[in-house]
Amino acid sequence: MANSSISGIISGLDTESIISQLTSLRRAPQIRMQARKTVLQKKLEAWDGLKKQLSSLKSAASALSQAATFRRSSATSSDTALLTVAASPEAAPGTYHLTVLATAQAHQVKSQGYADSGAAVLGTGTLSIQVGAGAPGTIVIDETNNSLAGLRDAINRAGLGVTASIVNDGDATHPYRLVVTSNTTGESNQITITANLTGGTDPAFTTLQEARNASIRLGEGAGAMLISKPSNTVTDVIPGVTLNLVSADENKRVMVNVTRDTSSVGASVQELVNSYNALVDNINSQGKYDPETQQGGSLLGDATLLLIQDDIQRVLDQVVPGLAQGVNTLSNVGLTVGSDGKLQYDSAQLTTALTENPTAVMKLFANYGESADPGVKYVSCTNETVASGAGGYPVEITRLATRSRITAGVAQTEALAGDEQLTINGTTIALTHGMTQADVIAAINAKSSVTGVTAKATGPDGTGEGSYLTLEASQYGSAYTLSVVSSMSNGGAVPMANRSGIGSTLVTESDAAGEAGTGSGARGVNVAGTINGEPATGSGQMLTGDVGNATTSGLVLQITSLTVGAHGPVVFTRGVGGELERIIQTAIEGAESTVEQARSSVQAEIDALTDEMKIADERLTALQERLRAQFMAMESTLSRLQNQSLQLAQQIASLSGQKSSTGGL
Repeated sequence: MANSSISGIISGLDTESIISQLTSLRRAPQIRMQARKTVLQKKLEAWDGLKKQLSSLKSAASALSQAATFRRSSATSSDTALLTVAASPEAAPGTYHLTVLATAQAHQVKSQGYADSGAAVLGTGTLSIQVGAGAPGTIVIDETNNSLAGLRDAINRAGLGVTASIVNDGDATHPYRLVVTSNTTGESNQITITANLTGGTDPAFTTLQEARNASIRLGEGAGAMLISKPSNTVTDVIPGVTLNLVSADENKRVMVNVTRDTSSVGASVQELVNSYNALVDNINSQGKYDPETQQGGSLLGDATLLLIQDDIQRVLDQVVPGLAQGVNTLSNVGLTVGSDGKLQYDSAQLTTALTENPTAVMKLFANYGESADPGVKYVSCTNETVASGAGGYPVEITRLATRSRITAGVAQTEALAGDEQLTINGTTIALTHGMTQADVIAAINAKSSVTGVTAKATGPDGTGEGSYLTLEASQYGSAYTLSVVSSMSNGGAVPMANRSGIGSTLVTESDAAGEAGTGSGARGVNVAGTINGEPATGSGQMLTGDVGNATTSGLVLQITSLTVGAHGPVVFTRGVGGELERIIQTAIEGAESTVEQARSSVQAEIDALTDEMKIADERLTALQERLRAQFMAMESTLSRLQNQSLQLAQQIASLSGQKSSTGGL
């Protein structure tokens, strides 16, 4: 009902003021509820701010929980005009002296000159291009592309490992030449072009630029090593270091210096310190009592806040189990807690520790697993994985992982008698007349990154040596399957030794007999076994402790061993960074987390108060409307009485007038 202003028109009373005074006492509970709600809202804001600070600390701890953070190396070159360098985590610290004697260059060939690059002056037919020992590719030349420009475009579209362009050498009559450049540098990547054209003027190619390997000298004096590489990007001279050769100068020596990247570790530790100290400030602000104002923080005395604070402090103060004395506490690497509860950081002490024993520092902070068994490698863990202690977790392997395989039913002992196409996992690979089995295998392996398949020559069962083409999935496990079919028959019951041997019937690892009926295959299987006597699930070579395991939940190991049985043990250490990440995740992530439950409790109380206040408001509004209605009724009654009084007065006056008139007669 809409409010009406009925301040005493008849009575002269300020009825709205009277109603306000009558209901003011009824508002006291609502005022108390609103005050409580304001306190709770500040408490909710405090939890939100604390959660944000905890999340920041978790991110900093997560960076330090990764072993890769401590394996970073940096490399510098004394002359970047000659070579630049990049280091991977595997780079071994050291100083190396190199001289770039020659850079690698790609083979280039040029055609004779033509008067018009767009004129249809070439013959028609095919052009074969081969780079090094790779499979040759064929380009069809017809009336639509038998110009120099048309040939250039056809070559570039074919994807044959070369790039074609037209240059103008300035000749007065025949200035246009087709230049073909190998996309790969090095002496082994010479271009061979064979034309099989009729009519017109065939392009005749001659060398424009010789193919050349890069040549570098490592060291000085009689013991120096001369190294030849096909590429200017050299990754296998200094372990873990990539050399990018820019230019050559046999008279200049370049010093390459590889060091541990302690600065990035220091930056990560500083971020942890900053995040923790900001959290301490937040906790102090929300949990303190100010005696001057006699006001407490929004989370003063909150048991959940105290529990989180104690858990974090325990991790920072702990002696990490399984680590040697002297490198098993944060104070050993320059991190201590001051009297104000904040972390203090001595960067020089950390740098010294990283220089003297980088592995120990890594174990102090990171989640880390190691095994003396070369067939077992630690990969990762989850927050549920429990530190093993010095004894480690034994590993029992009951089945080794294998890869899916298909072996052709017919051996290839002769060169291909004609062109053939293999379609492997949906990708077509062109094989050409005259290819040996080694050429066929090279052509298949060149497409491995696309097909997920590698090829080799084996016996008929896919093992040992022989002349049977065997295809294997690049990855281990049952998830990786194979399919292959050839455009050419393998002869079936009458085997043909001048084919790839696959045959024209589609075969898979599970149905590999094929056209000849003699092909073989097998589906890949996943590794199987247990970790610390607890169940584990295999995926390829990865063995993962099942969720819910008491100790190994989420522990991932790579099993590369060639034998089943007992392996390991694997020693798993959870460093300070890993433990901080774990307890903070438990505190802030998910509906069951400590902070979220605290927030939910506060929010539930706010919601309950909001509902109660709404009901109280509705009751008060109803009371006000009743009072207004009563006052309105009173005014209406007074108005009626007033009208009656006026009427009565008028009647009396009228009677009095009549009496006076009669008396005067």
